[in-house]
Amino acid sequence: MINERYRSSVSNASAYPGADGNSDHNPVIANIKIYLRALKHPKRKPRFLLDTLKNPDISADFSKAVFENLPKNQIEENSQIQWTNLKTSAITAANNVISKESKKIKQPHWVTDEIKSLLHKTKKSTKE
Repeated sequence: MINERYRSSVSNASAYPGADGNSDHNPVIANIKIYLRALKHPKRKPRFLLDTLKNPDISADFSKAVFENLPKNQIEENSQIQWTNLKTSAITAANNVISKESKKIKQPHWVTDEIKSLLHKTKKSTKE
């Protein structure tokens, strides 16, 4: 009725034959204690700050880096190979030219710079 893995988690189980349910099955009531593990969320890859491409100098550097990373004198008829070449050259150029998004710590709306400075002062005073 239950897997061997969870057999030790069942503390009390009883069947109730003759219960009125218009069925030929017997209802079972069981007390089960299961400890669930927290799910491991995959780490999020840092995103590129694409707003920096609005700067004409950075966008020119990026396009130059993309064309430098593309394979030279290689004409491919297969569109899939062309796409992977373009994709890898764009990613390597972005890693070199565009900065990545830093991890932002979410803070409540009421935490201001003034409150942060007061907290810093109290931490300093308690250390002394």
